[in-house]
Amino acid sequence: MRILTDEDEQFLNANGFNWKLLFENNAKQGLLVKRFQVPTGYQPDTVDLMILIPENYPVAGIDMFYLCPAIFRDDGRNINALEIENHFDRQWQRWSRHYDWHAGYCSIATHIKFVSNQLESELN
Repeated sequence: MRILTDEDEQFLNANGFNWKLLFENNAKQGLLVKRFQVPTGYQPDTVDLMILIPENYPVAGIDMFYLCPAIFRDDGRNINALEIENHFDRQWQRWSRHYDWHAGYCSIATHIKFVSNQLESELN
């Protein structure tokens, strides 16, 4: 079964991401990016990033992102719209962040850029 597009895999590999696909009970699928670098201002500085992939991706949009272990701001300020959820036998910090998905334009590359932008903007 094909989950990611060729372009997604090329982006992940070309950018040196250590990634793999995750499956749970034939009902859930995700992308795991190991040792994802978070911006200065958070602890820890690297985490596992998980993205849930909907069944009919890339027509259906990706939403939110998940980090393990949970991160916190160095300055101790709260981060809004976080929850703890279990997926793929691990506990994840869910960042409830959303944007308009445009099939044919949006992809794993745009979503990972969105993740990085959200992490940066949370610090400002």
